[in-house]
Amino acid sequence: MSPARVLVFLLAVLALLTLIGQLIPQDGLSIGGLTLRMPRWRDVLFPEEQVRVDISDILAVATDSTEAALDTITVEVPADSAASVPAFDPSTLAPLEERIKLHFPAQGASVLQPFFADLESAAAQAKPVRILHYGDSQIEGDRITAYVRNKLQVQFGGNGPGLIAVADIVPHFSVERVLGGDWNRYSVMGKKPKEQRHDRFGALSAFSRFSPILNDTIVPDTIVHEAFVTLKPDRKCYAKAQAWSRCKLWFGWHRAPVTITVEADGVELTSETIAPANELLLREWRLESPPKELTLRFRGTDSPDVFGIALDGRNGVAVDNIAARGAAG
Repeated sequence: MSPARVLVFLLAVLALLTLIGQLIPQDGLSIGGLTLRMPRWRDVLFPEEQVRVDISDILAVATDSTEAALDTITVEVPADSAASVPAFDPSTLAPLEERIKLHFPAQGASVLQPFFADLESAAAQAKPVRILHYGDSQIEGDRITAYVRNKLQVQFGGNGPGLIAVADIVPHFSVERVLGGDWNRYSVMGKKPKEQRHDRFGALSAFSRFSPILNDTIVPDTIVHEAFVTLKPDRKCYAKAQAWSRCKLWFGWHRAPVTITVEADGVELTSETIAPANELLLREWRLESPPKELTLRFRGTDSPDVFGIALDGRNGVAVDNIAARGAAG
């Protein structure tokens, strides 16, 4: 349709609506129990000016939130009003064990004592105490987990946002990811492609690849695929999560050699060519100081399944955000 016809059509529609607005009474037209109302063109083009209320006198009143807070210990309640307030009877409450929604085995809360002992000694250990926070879409992108992690790291030590995916469906609150190459995400929640003959999804319930999945009967071609992921601390997140000095990579099941190069702030730290593997592999890189950005570059004819990257401190507590979106994960 030409622009002229579109303009004519819009003008005709506006004219028709204007006519209907004039014909319908101002208090509406009742049809079968429903009231149809249409604004008049004068109300649309020339709306009545709203009256502004002057509240300057209210804003000028000096207030102090501390002084304004009521002290229930010193406030005197008149005798007549006190008599009308029903007395609170603590005996009517259910036992504390029934009101707290925690369920323990027969030995009770003592089963958590080793866990709390590990937290108390986490700052003196050689590696972090790892906590995996599983949840639904409400914790996606490090929501809720970031707050809990910060509380634990402030009290028991530790740094970094923990385990993150390379390719994900939502941004991460604590880490900015910049992807290069043809990264694809394979999730346990989604429809499994017919080329995928396994159910190895890892702790994050998903893995990433930068080359297509090939059947075992197909030999990888000679096309070299290249990809990278750059990780930057998000400056809006908690300070503890920004200062990480350890990077771990979980990957494996690649049918051709793959070269992994690590760069910190644009400077190459290491490069390694890893032989084909039919198992889970782990690589760890220790940084002298927290980088402003860290880049992992991949090069090969067949991508490994990349299950996640962990950004942690030397010790303390690490908390991983693992969300599962059931509808479109």
